[in-house]
Amino acid sequence: MLRFSNQAARVTGINEWIAIVSNLKARDGDFAYDVALSFAGQQRAYVQKAAAVLRRQGIRPFYDDYEKATLWGKDLYEHLDWVYQKAARYCVLFASEAYASKVWTTHERRSAQARALQSGQEYILPVRFDDTEIPGLRPTVSYVDARSVSPAKLAGLISEKLGPRVREKFFPPEPNKLF
Repeated sequence: MLRFSNQAARVTGINEWIAIVSNLKARDGDFAYDVALSFAGQQRAYVQKAAAVLRRQGIRPFYDDYEKATLWGKDLYEHLDWVYQKAARYCVLFASEAYASKVWTTHERRSAQARALQSGQEYILPVRFDDTEIPGLRPTVSYVDARSVSPAKLAGLISEKLGPRVREKFFPPEPNKLF
């Protein structure tokens, strides 16, 4: 059930309802993923550990190894643009020399930057493996240093950034471990 302020009590016509509903911000649950993970293959071991912790906490990460069946047969250029621009609440960008030089990470980064530009809010959450400059990522943007933060600690920070979540129809990733 949608809840509105006292403004709803004063609404008299359908056009006013449309105006109110169109101005509502998306709820956290309206995204396919809580966080999209953008990384170079050289950092896969670190990212995989963080993704596993996130998943155990009930957080929905976009991590390519978890999406093999979904990605199979898709036009990845188009699908990854959707993932990194529209499907996640945040994008964690794992910056490194390898990240800066890869074609697919450049595509993911550009899609994420388009979303960041349009939303006007923080969307890209950088995690640095080294001091390589990433095009379009300003040096004034706060980042987490992967050289001193474990994957589990990073997952905790991501969870904290997401804040408390209320999920309707949520099924735990490991249903035998409800506690």
